[in-house]
Amino acid sequence: MNTAITANEESTRQTLRARIIQIRGDKIDTKDSNVGISFYAYSASKNDEISNKMNKIVLFMVISVMSSSAIAVPMSFLTKNYEANSDKVTGGWLQAEAPGFIYGVCLDKPISAQQSIVVMCGDGDEENNSGADTGYFDIWYLDGDKPVAHSLMIQMAGRHGNSGQAHAFLVGKNTWAVVLESGYSIEGYSQEFNSYYVRSGKDIINVATLPSASDNTGNCDPADSENSIPGCRADDLKNKIQFIESDSDFFPMKITSKGEFQGKKVEKEFRVAFDSEKKVYSIPEELQIRY
Repeated sequence: MNTAITANEESTRQTLRARIIQIRGDKIDTKDSNVGISFYAYSASKNDEISNKMNKIVLFMVISVMSSSAIAVPMSFLTKNYEANSDKVTGGWLQAEAPGFIYGVCLDKPISAQQSIVVMCGDGDEENNSGADTGYFDIWYLDGDKPVAHSLMIQMAGRHGNSGQAHAFLVGKNTWAVVLESGYSIEGYSQEFNSYYVRSGKDIINVATLPSASDNTGNCDPADSENSIPGCRADDLKNKIQFIESDSDFFPMKITSKGEFQGKKVEKEFRVAFDSEKKVYSIPEELQIRY
């Protein structure tokens, strides 16, 4: 089989890759400019002008990028704590405490010459991907290939067996946090959440969880009274979360809340200091929207 790629195909491949990133729901997270660490693919329109051949080329490219990210995690760590999936088509890793969920590396972040943060995301198989099923996150802090702290089977707000995404960044002068992102959309309501985890000795603790977006307009649209709940008040609120750099072990959190809540326009900023006694960021109650 001829596997050579012409210049025209190469150009089309780059175009398709850009289109994939733009399609709603498609996510390619990178720990640097050329290593992908998570990928959720959804099909474009059947009438897409780009051929199936080019789709296959790009899919192969994405799989290759994903494989390169897995290699960065010590294989000795993976084989000691997970079991390789015997289904070669599905691939991935299995976790003894979470049967029916297939794990993959969704974060591999070096934080020093020897230490790294690894997050394994577990998504449900065909029997564990119904609407109510939520995937798992396993967070590991490693020294070489040896775990120094971990927390397993963390669940967020994912549905249909999905876990979500994981990122890592500094939230203090020498403090790295894992940020887990997940969300749901059901019966006219949708929310996205950010949850922040840090290492504390041999433990991993949750220091903050809050919605980054809340929307009930599927059930409460003033322009669509026929399909809206009578007397409802619309929410379409987004919270932008940042950390203000300082010399402290935990930076102050800045939350910019903007949009609409309970039918009223909102544009407000919050500054939240880290509570060293409780070991949490005390998120204002008015931001903790739940449906």
